[in-house]
Amino acid sequence: MKLWAKLTLAISLIVVVLFSICGYLIIQKSLDFATHQIIRQYLLQHTNYRIFIEKEVYADESNIDDNLQALHEAVRFIGGLNRTALYTANNEKLYSSSSMSTDIDFIEELIALNDGYLIKDISNEFVLGVISTFIIDEKEFYFITVNNSIDVFIQRKTLQQQALLLSTVLLICVIICVGIFSKYITRPIHNLSHISVQIANGSYGDRTHITTNDEVGVLARSFDKMAAAVEERISSLEQAVRSREDFVANFSHELKTPMTAIMGYADMLRSHENSPEVQIKSADYIYKESKRISELSLKLMDLMGLSDEHISIEPVDVQKLKINIKEHLISNMQPATVCADKTLIISVLQNLCDNAEKAEATEILIKGHTEENKYKITVSDNGRGISKEDMFRIKEPFYIVDRSRTETTSSFGLGLTLCEKIANLHGTSLTFESIIGIGTSVSFELSMHEPEP
Repeated sequence: MKLWAKLTLAISLIVVVLFSICGYLIIQKSLDFATHQIIRQYLLQHTNYRIFIEKEVYADESNIDDNLQALHEAVRFIGGLNRTALYTANNEKLYSSSSMSTDIDFIEELIALNDGYLIKDISNEFVLGVISTFIIDEKEFYFITVNNSIDVFIQRKTLQQQALLLSTVLLICVIICVGIFSKYITRPIHNLSHISVQIANGSYGDRTHITTNDEVGVLARSFDKMAAAVEERISSLEQAVRSREDFVANFSHELKTPMTAIMGYADMLRSHENSPEVQIKSADYIYKESKRISELSLKLMDLMGLSDEHISIEPVDVQKLKINIKEHLISNMQPATVCADKTLIISVLQNLCDNAEKAEATEILIKGHTEENKYKITVSDNGRGISKEDMFRIKEPFYIVDRSRTETTSSFGLGLTLCEKIANLHGTSLTFESIIGIGTSVSFELSMHEPEP
């Protein structure tokens, strides 16, 4: 059962039950009050009849027979006004009015009371009987008055039927109103559930777009933030998978080319008689390609072996970060002491300068200066430059901007990957600025060494 249906059913039942209980209590209290008033009225009436009888009986006390005669006459007089009966102590009926057709069992129950009143439903008609006892000339008599069709009880039954009908109508109205209201307030939850299913099915870009300020709105915004984080995480994982696939493909390609040449020349030397010149040329090619594979292995070992455990961060004077100075390389380093692994930083500078030479740079400038408690090192050149499309991938393993120059430069596309990893281990990264035909600048920052006081 859906949430809106549960809310509708629960709220409707609660409202109707509470209304019915309150209505029943109000009706019951009102009817009880009316019943007590009627009973009091009939008891007072019965008392007045009894007083009248006693006055008539004791009006002349000289003759006992006259007393009994007066009793009968007084009871007959009252019988003309109300349903009346007179019984002896032996349950002998002395008088009963013509309208007195009450069930005999009811009379016997009244006589058993001696004094008091009794209400009974006889043939779907509520009857109130009042009995009192008085003694005349040492004889006990039972005086009974009966009132039929008491309106208050008929009214009670009618009100109960009306209350039942009203409760039914109210239940239908409440179900309709609460159903509409429940659907309205649970619509954001339904939307949230739908979006969660969509995201689970792979639509990571879907959002709830719920902007209310209630608890559901807060939940929806938290859900959207979670979905955005999941989407970003999935995107990064997909990118990592693509990078890994590219790495494997490029690595396979880098191995396939020299291995094919080695196998070809080795098979030619093994299966044919060749001139000394051909043998020397084949052996030389096999040696060069084997050396290329060896260098590739060393590069990969360097890349895989770099970690926080294999570097030694210590104070280093930037003037000692020297590489093989060539005639077209200029160094302009502002004096400072940085925290770095000297060998690895020199390797970064060497790789960046080698890349500048491969880009046909005629001038390479290494400069360093202090900038906001950091020491910024920049390697600039006037080489070919890097396009915007290549700029996003130059740090990927085996990615080479110009593969047509691979044979002449013996490049594997691992240099910048190594440099970026070394920079990351130093808490920084490589930043590139390049314009095609003008040159490229690569910069990174190192932490300044603060002497202990």
